[in-house]
Amino acid sequence: MKTSSLMPASPSLTPQFLPEQFEQALMMHVSLPAEHPLHIDGAQADHLAAHIDELTQASAALHQGAVPLSLEHGNFDLSQVVVPAEAGIHGRILNLSSAHWAHPFSSLNTALAAMTEAWNCETSDERVMQVLFAYLDQFAAYGSPDELYDLINPACLVAPLSQHETWPRLLLDADDEHLRENAPSVLSTLDLQ
Repeated sequence: MKTSSLMPASPSLTPQFLPEQFEQALMMHVSLPAEHPLHIDGAQADHLAAHIDELTQASAALHQGAVPLSLEHGNFDLSQVVVPAEAGIHGRILNLSSAHWAHPFSSLNTALAAMTEAWNCETSDERVMQVLFAYLDQFAAYGSPDELYDLINPACLVAPLSQHETWPRLLLDADDEHLRENAPSVLSTLDLQ
């Protein structure tokens, strides 16, 4: 069973359209045949849709915020970076296969999860806050770190949706075994809890 029945993924996650894209993704999964590994039933869709108001509020905050959208890497971790041998030269990011147009603060979702796990702490930990404010400082043209801080939670809430939009492209020619193997990862991106 191929994923040719899946709708092509949108390369853009413009905040004001995220609730609509989320609902379309749910409908796509519901419309798949019941035996398809990516199928969800109506009850599962209703459970996932229970957070649509939170998504709508987060999308509105990002849309109204001063920080513009940008090309987001979509898979930013140290395995994607080449560090040059010469001192003073910045690292280079590789592999843009998961790149998408989105809010730049959505990149923080993975970084926050990694820091809180590695340091066994909450996001309010001083070390995490230092990293966050150093990141926000790079957007000084759009406001102070204190002014921009309130956009972090909305951006992190919507970040998994970009992963969902990438999965259909990655699984386009996947066989049944790979679909079954990856289905939990695909569907988890729709859980906005």
